[in-house]
Amino acid sequence: AAALDALAEPPWRADPLVMSAARDAVGAALNRYGAVAARENRLTIPAIDVQLRLGRDGRWWRFEKRAGRWELAAAPADAADDLILSPL
Repeated sequence: AAALDALAEPPWRADPLVMSAARDAVGAALNRYGAVAARENRLTIPAIDVQLRLGRDGRWWRFEKRAGRWELAAAPADAADDLILSPL
């Protein structure tokens, strides 16, 4: 149920400090993939078609773009950068 909620939840304005820290951690781990864009509760890494979404419960979800649609790609994690350890 939580995964479906993460998929269907519209973007919402997350705490800017939380998003900035997560963007910095993900960016440091993925520096070879280029920029990490932060908007509302989502971090997007366009070079690899990955998006990390912060749920209202504080957990992060990894989505990958496939055939033009974002699809859930991993179980949730407490830290955004934990999800980038998934195979790319």
